[in-house]
Amino acid sequence: MTAPPPTSSELKFEYDNELNQKFEIIIYFKTTQFSIVLNVNSFPKEFYEGSFDLEELRKKNKFFKMYEYINEMYNDIKTIIAQKNYLIQKLENSCSFILKKQFGISEDVILPLKKKNSDIKDIISELCEKNISLTKKFENLSEEVQILKKEILEIKEFIEYEEIPKIKNLFEKKPKKLKLIYQATKNGGESIDFYKYCGEKNNLIVLFEIKNNYKFGAFISQKLPKDSSKKIKIRDENAFLFSLTNNKKLKILEPENAIVISPDYPLNFGGDFGSNEIYTLPSFLKNISGMTPKNSYGDKKKEITNGQTSFVFQEVKVYQVMFD
Repeated sequence: MTAPPPTSSELKFEYDNELNQKFEIIIYFKTTQFSIVLNVNSFPKEFYEGSFDLEELRKKNKFFKMYEYINEMYNDIKTIIAQKNYLIQKLENSCSFILKKQFGISEDVILPLKKKNSDIKDIISELCEKNISLTKKFENLSEEVQILKKEILEIKEFIEYEEIPKIKNLFEKKPKKLKLIYQATKNGGESIDFYKYCGEKNNLIVLFEIKNNYKFGAFISQKLPKDSSKKIKIRDENAFLFSLTNNKKLKILEPENAIVISPDYPLNFGGDFGSNEIYTLPSFLKNISGMTPKNSYGDKKKEITNGQTSFVFQEVKVYQVMFD
C-alpha cells in the first residue's frame, strides 16, 4: 500500500438556488475524512455540516471505490463543482449536498448535513456586526447627501453669480451690493407673498424667468406700498425695463405711469388701470401674465420679452440694490 498524500485540501464556493437562497460551501479533503460545511446567508445565520470517512462513502456509491485516500478525490470533485453537477437541497430543518448522477457516478450521491444551532453569543455578535455595517452605510449616505447639498448650493451660487454682474451692468453708477429679498419658488408665488417681502422697499430689481430660462424684468427706484389692496400709480423717473438674456434696456418715457398697482393686477409696468403695459396677475407662477400695446416704456417691448406677449413665470426674484 502506498503512503497517503501528505497534505489536506479544501474547496470553497458559493451556490444560489431557485429560491434565491445563497449558500457558502467549504469541502475539506483530509487523509481519511471528507467534510462539508455549509453556511446559509440568512439571519440568524444557519450552519450545516457533515463528515464522512472513506468506507462510508464507498457504501454510498462505487465512484468512491477508486480512491485509496480521501484527498485523492480533490481534482475530480473540483471538476464536478466547476461543471455545476451538484445540488443543494434545503428543507426546513435539514440540508443535503448532492453529487448528481453523471459519468463515473451511477446514481445521485446524497450526503446529509446536520444543522448546527447558532449560539446566542454568535447571534449577538452578528447583530453587532450588522449594526456597525448599517451605521457605516448611514454615515456614508449622510456624507453623500452633504456633498450633494454642497454641489446644489454651488450650482445655485454660480447661477446667481452670473445674474448679479449682468444686473449691475444695467446701471451707470454700479451698485455696491445686490441683496436677494424674495424668490417666488421659495417664499411663495402669490402677490401677497411678494408684498410681504418687498412692500415698503425701494431700489428693487424685479426679475422674471419664463420658458427656456429667458430672463427679463424691471427696476423700481421708488418705494412700493405695503400691499396691492388699493389702486396706486407710482411716478418713477429712474424706472426701466430690461432683458438680462438679450442685454436690452428700455428707460421710462412716461414717468407718471412707471408703476401701476391694483388688487386685480398687483404689479404692473406702464399703461393705466385695466390696460397695463406689462402686467401680472395675483398668482405669479400659475396665472398667465402678459403685455399690451401701451408705450410708457416705448414701442420696443418685444425686444425685452423676446417677442412674447403672454407668459407664465417659472421664477420671480427680487433683488434690493444697494448703491452706498
